[in-house]
Amino acid sequence: MKDHRSSLLLAWLGTTLLSFVVGFGIFLGGKAGDCKPGEIDGQCGLSTFVGLLYGVAAGLLIFLSSTICCLVIRHRRRKAEDGKS
Repeated sequence: MKDHRSSLLLAWLGTTLLSFVVGFGIFLGGKAGDCKPGEIDGQCGLSTFVGLLYGVAAGLLIFLSSTICCLVIRHRRRKAEDGKS
C-alpha cells in the first residue's frame, strides 16, 4: 500500500507544479501583450493585470481541483482498506 501513497503524492506534487506553470504562463502572456516602450496607450498595464488575474484564477482552480481529487481518492482507499480488514 505504500506504493499507492507515494504515487498519489507524486500526482499531487505534479499537478501543483502544473498549476504554478500554467498560472505563470498566463501572466507572462498578458505581460507580453502590454505596451511596448514608445507606445502611447491609455490602458498600458491592463493586459498585465488581466493576465495576473486569469493566471491566479487558473492556477488556483487547477490546484484546488487536484487537491480535492487526491483527498477523495485517499479517503476511498482508506475506506476500502478498512473494509477488507
